[in-house]
Amino acid sequence: MNIAQFIQQEPKLRDQKEIIIYGGSFNPWHSGHMSCLELAPKSIPIIIVPDNNPEKEIVSVAEKNQILDKIKKHLEKSDRGVFLYDGFLKLNRKNPSHQWTALLKTSYPNKDFSLLMGFDSFMGIDNWIQSEALLQNITTLYIASRLEKTAQQAKQSDVLLSLNPTLRIIFLGNHEFEHVSSTNIRNKIL
Repeated sequence: MNIAQFIQQEPKLRDQKEIIIYGGSFNPWHSGHMSCLELAPKSIPIIIVPDNNPEKEIVSVAEKNQILDKIKKHLEKSDRGVFLYDGFLKLNRKNPSHQWTALLKTSYPNKDFSLLMGFDSFMGIDNWIQSEALLQNITTLYIASRLEKTAQQAKQSDVLLSLNPTLRIIFLGNHEFEHVSSTNIRNKIL
């Protein structure tokens, strides 16, 4: 089932005007990821989309299962509208965001699709595969802080608005786990 079909089959998503997509490799899922969810607008449902990062090696089936188990365990503690789409992670290939956001935009032309991300992802999104196409497929970026400065927010916002002048960029503020990083956690484990 692709992500557009997932939305169609979920009654709580089907009739929504806006849906937030929270994608990432989430390897491992941690408190910073939960903080991003908590900062996002409560009135808008979120689909967590664990995926194979196009810039990283594809993880093993065992690692994929661990990622999904950790996400599910943390979501049990959440009281907001969060859904988990695991279709991309189960595939044994990389899934650039511009491809599936184009599918969503085509399948649901009257819906707004937004992305939730940490500031580190925000700073690099213009270097993602076909970033301009990706930014045309979404209406809003919701950004959770990651120890940044206001000047960095403004400079990167200008870059992204030059690619899509109608893009809304909303900074969600700070949280106590801004210093936590999946990469650092993995490096300590190895």
